[in-house]
Amino acid sequence: MPFQPSPQHDDGYDVADYYNVDPRYGTLGDFVEFTHGAKQRGIRVLIDLAVNHTSNEHPWFQDVRRDPASKYRDWYVWSKQKPPHSHEGMVFPRVQQSTWSYDAQAKAWYFHRFYDFQPDLNTSNPEVQAEILKIMGFWIQLGVPGFRLDAVPFIVATKGPKVRKPEEHYDMLRRFREFLQWRQGDCIVLAEANVLPETDMEYFGADGDRMHMMFNFQVNQHLFYALAAADVRPLVQAMQAPIPTTVTV
Repeated sequence: MPFQPSPQHDDGYDVADYYNVDPRYGTLGDFVEFTHGAKQRGIRVLIDLAVNHTSNEHPWFQDVRRDPASKYRDWYVWSKQKPPHSHEGMVFPRVQQSTWSYDAQAKAWYFHRFYDFQPDLNTSNPEVQAEILKIMGFWIQLGVPGFRLDAVPFIVATKGPKVRKPEEHYDMLRRFREFLQWRQGDCIVLAEANVLPETDMEYFGADGDRMHMMFNFQVNQHLFYALAAADVRPLVQAMQAPIPTTVTV
């Protein structure tokens, strides 16, 4: 799980600084020593990369709250009025009441698919995408050979007050992949995408040039059900399900 500085309201997924290590875990020097030791032992270390959203205590978000003209204004998703569909699309519907929250200091509503203390980054913004690549490059230089990319379906989805049915821009994943392999040829990226099987191949691409790997949520979920119900049949069905081949290009 993320080990960067964080208020720890969501086990570190509310990142407040992408370029450091939380003091509770050590220092950047400790991390480099760790990755070096792992490499000596033939161990490749994948780290969690949570870039769909930041903590509301991140300096980028704090700067926007203070200054509407901040260069980070378009790094987040804002609305002057509360969107009429704000009660839809919550990741945790029994915990969240809305995907939009009002910030009194900014005098505007901000978008968050997860908790209200995790404002979404505007991942369609080229500057935000460039920053994500910069973050990847930083950790590669410190010995990281791969990333678990958190909340991928939300990263590739369009966001905004007028967006009712988000569109997915999977080409973004190709840019991430190209950057990683340019910086380090054997660097990999693992997608965390809890989606229906018919969309799985979109995350790999027709030419296999998007994500390297992807969690199999369908099998995982049926595995937990099989254990809870003492019934292996749903798990067998999930594992034998045909792999869809339709991909958007």
